[in-house]
Parts: sequence; structure tokens; C-alpha cells
Amino acid sequence: MKIGIITIHCSNNVGASLQTHALYKKMIEIGHDPTIIDYRPWYFIDLMDEKKAIERKILHNRLKLFFLGNILNAKHDKFMAFESNYYPRKTKRYDTADDLIKDPPIFDGYVCGSDQIWNPGHIHYDGAYFFNFITHLESVKISFAASLGQDHLDETGKNFLKKMITNLNYISVREDTAVSLLCNELKIMNVEQNIDPTLLFDSNYWRTLSTPVQNQQIGDYFLFYPLTPNPITEGIIKRIKKKTGLKCVTVSTGLRKPGGTDIQISLFDPLLFLSLIDNAKLVLTNSFHGVVFSLLFKKRLISYKREERNCRIDSLLRLLHLNDIQVTSINDYSQRDWNQLYEKYDGIDQILEIERVKATQFLTNALRNGKY
Repeated sequence: MKIGIITIHCSNNVGASLQTHALYKKMIEIGHDPTIIDYRPWYFIDLMDEKKAIERKILHNRLKLFFLGNILNAKHDKFMAFESNYYPRKTKRYDTADDLIKDPPIFDGYVCGSDQIWNPGHIHYDGAYFFNFITHLESVKISFAASLGQDHLDETGKNFLKKMITNLNYISVREDTAVSLLCNELKIMNVEQNIDPTLLFDSNYWRTLSTPVQNQQIGDYFLFYPLTPNPITEGIIKRIKKKTGLKCVTVSTGLRKPGGTDIQISLFDPLLFLSLIDNAKLVLTNSFHGVVFSLLFKKRLISYKREERNCRIDSLLRLLHLNDIQVTSINDYSQRDWNQLYEKYDGIDQILEIERVKATQFLTNALRNGKY
């Protein structure tokens, strides 16, 4: 079948890019012919995208460009190169939901997922991520590991989700809390939980993609990948450095170097990101995909909680029986028996292999069977 995939593929975010590639590759692996629906709404495209010319004139963006313009340009080019190489087949570009409705891409089947495509605020209540632009076709429409990104929705969000989800024939979400919300609160039946697409492939596969770190002066290090700020990180970094003697390498395009950082890497792409995690002695992060790849590469991981939208990590760690690898305070970090926690890594591969089989069966059966 010719399959159209819609997901958040264009935000210059390493996790979004890698999950798009993984879903694309999985479709090929199970015998289908995938194409990325190149939907680039204004709220996801990078500041350096040609469509963001007006936004670049805003004062705070002008200041950002003054200090980081060369890095942002180079990073944007790297992500565009990743798209070309790792999900090379795309439709024409669609910039608005109306563009999709006026000239919808035609496929035998449609898959939406993963990432936070069903977080109403995150997608600005956009029905495109539920295929509202496909109204006259009998093609099968399914979600795969779609993420709500939060445990609770307000009534507006619930009503939006309940209305939009009726467009789909088969439903798969990422978080266990999303299953509960859809089934128990919205009374939507036949909802399956599946792992994020990046987890469908093991560490050996991801190592074939990674780009070696070029800076030979880095030496041994632990990696700090902060997706959102948290006041506990500087204290944890100090304790890690004192305990291990390792340098702190931080991956961030922010203008201000995080406290405790020895080396900041501002220019990176998904392939360098993989290598930086794989070569780290330890990883400190509150990024979902930072956690994913740390676990796939069996890195000593310390995950610190985000103040909101943490359910994606919570759900994954519950699945892998690694809840205690996440901390909420410096005291948490100090009191944990980390060596004992890391011994639990022995069970990860077995759990993930079961989940991979389950996910493959869901995709295969849903695309084969069509409507209920």
C-alpha cells in the first residue's frame, strides 16, 4: 500500500526527526510504500525557514539572530539534509490546514504519529493531525503511538479530541495515561498502547546512523541535554563532576551556557546527537528522546522531572520498571543507589522485544484490515 504519514517532522528537534525516520523505515520494513505528508504549519517550522521572514523582524528574534544567526542557519541546513537523506520521499509542501483540504494528498492508507500530535494546545487544535482533510476516500486511517503529552485535558481539549478521533479506523497511543483518558473519560474503545517509533529499532541500528564527534579534545564526559530548565540541575551536575571527575558536555543552542558546563555543543543534528549519547559515560536529561536513546545505548541515566508534560517519560519508565531512575530533587539524586538501579537494565531488551512484536502486529493488521 502507498501510505501517507503525517507527524511533527519539521521542527528542527532531534526527537521529532528521529521518530519520523523510524516510522518511515518501519513502514518500508513491513512492506508498504511510505511518503511523508510535508505539512509545515507556522507553529512548528524553524525560525530560519523561509516562511518565518516576518517573525525574524520581531525584536527578540532579531537579537537572537544577532548572536546566534550563523549557528541557527547551519543547524537548519543540517536538519534539512537529514530530511533529504532519511525520509527522502515527501509530498509537496503544505503550509496551512486549508492547503491540505483544498488539495489533499491521495494514498491507500494514512498513518498519524508519533510525537505530541494529539496535544491540543501543542498543535493549536489542528484537525490535520486527525486527517480531517480526507473526507471522500475509503482509505484506512490509523494513529500509531500518538502522544497526548499530558495526563489531563480541559473540557475544550477533551471535546476536540473526541470529535476529531472519529476520523480514524484504528487508534494507537504512546502513554498508558492516554489509554486511560480515551477509554475511561472519553469512552473511546479499542485503544492500543504502543512504544514510540524510535524504540522499534535497537541500538545496533541507531549506531549505523550516528556521526562521530569531531572534537578530539572532549575526552571522557557526561552529557547534559536540558529540554526545559529546572533549578535542581546545576546542583546535580556539581555532584556528578565531584563523584566521577568527568567533564560536562551540554547540548543546547541557548545563548547562556548552563551552570557547570565545561563544553557546550550548539551546532548539532540528529546523527551527532546519537553519537554524543552513545559515547557519554552518563546522561542527565529531561528529554523524552534523550531518555529513550540513553536506555537503548544502556547509558547510566539520570532523568529529572519536568514541571509539566512529564507523562511521556513517566509512562515509558513504568513500562520498563525504571521509575526510580527519575528524580525530583537533589536529595533524590543523593539518596538513590544508582548501581542497583542500573542493574535493572538487564530486563530492558526483553520488554522492548515484546513491545516491538506487538507494535508490528498492530500496524500490519490495521493497514491490512481497513475499517472495523
